Amino acid sequence: MKSLITDSKRHIQLKGKEGYDADCFENYVMLSNNDWTVRVEVDDRRYVCTRISGCRVKDKGYFDKLGAALSPETAAKFMYYLMNRSLIGWNPRVIPDTELRSEMKLRALHPVMQFAIEIARGESDDARLEPEDEATEIRVKKQDFYGAFVQWCGKRRVISSENITGFVLFMDDKLGIKLRNLRWKDETKQSRGVSFTLAELKLKLSTVPLPPGILA
Repeated sequence: MKSLITDSKRHIQLKGKEGYDADCFENYVMLSNNDWTVRVEVDDRRYVCTRISGCRVKDKGYFDKLGAALSPETAAKFMYYLMNRSLIGWNPRVIPDTELRSEMKLRALHPVMQFAIEIARGESDDARLEPEDEATEIRVKKQDFYGAFVQWCGKRRVISSENITGFVLFMDDKLGIKLRNLRWKDETKQSRGVSFTLAELKLKLSTVPLPPGILA
């Protein structure tokens, strides 16, 4: 989609004939009831994302009137309105960061990063990852930490190919959450796990390119 939106030329290949390049004036509008219609990256400069109001759902009278108004005359008046609308001061490169656009940018991040962000925002479904405050230590065994991630993927319908080794390496490399030998309550031997606070996690996430306000 990037090249289709941005390129000024489009290659036309007619069946059985030699292809040629033509000027491209295409624009695209995508409508979907899917939460994630398109991959919107953190530094995206192409997509405007908005939610459509559902206030007219099942309002048959409204849609009957709307259907009756869809005529060539209405189309001509609408085109006249668009052609005469002032664009002074409008910059097409300044794209509003709507709530939906931020959510779609979040969905484009690595699944483990999404998981970490939800922990930092206090939205984890796992009680072990929900401390009383940002300064309280979170201590989780390696297998339990990965298990929480797998459950999170299932509930959020996120597809991830990360095994436990890849999960641990990502947490270490990207977020500084390292495996250590820790002693656990009611256990005599040490075992591998992680220990961190929400404050530490948020500090690390603040250094990562993320959608604006995503940690708020």
